[in-house]
Amino acid sequence: MASYRAHVFFMKEEKLKVLQNQNEVARLRKEHNLGIIELMNSYCFATTMLLLALSIILGIFVLQISGSEIQSKSFRFKTFFFCTLALTTFFGILIPGINHQENIITHKNSFLAYSATQFRIYNFLATDGGTQGSK
Repeated sequence: MASYRAHVFFMKEEKLKVLQNQNEVARLRKEHNLGIIELMNSYCFATTMLLLALSIILGIFVLQISGSEIQSKSFRFKTFFFCTLALTTFFGILIPGINHQENIITHKNSFLAYSATQFRIYNFLATDGGTQGSK
């Protein structure tokens, strides 16, 4: 805000208020999109790591079962096996279903658009704003 104080003398007060409001809206929306990008990145990382860990555990269970039949295993083993199988399937379906990468790209593009809007406001104030108000 301080960077365009020199042009305040040549610009009408109403025009300056409109530009300040537009800049504030762009800043808030930019911050919102950045927060969503960070959240989606953490969700994407967590679901991918959970799927990887569960797949490894499921593979170990399958190796244990391959040596003997599942009927010969304890109830606790069967419970862990089927819970791990269900969770692996759930996270395997969840990742493409939610499509975190597409959400990240969409919000990144919005973030860049609002940044460009702020730069246009700053450029207007630094160049055209002073000359148009003095005419």
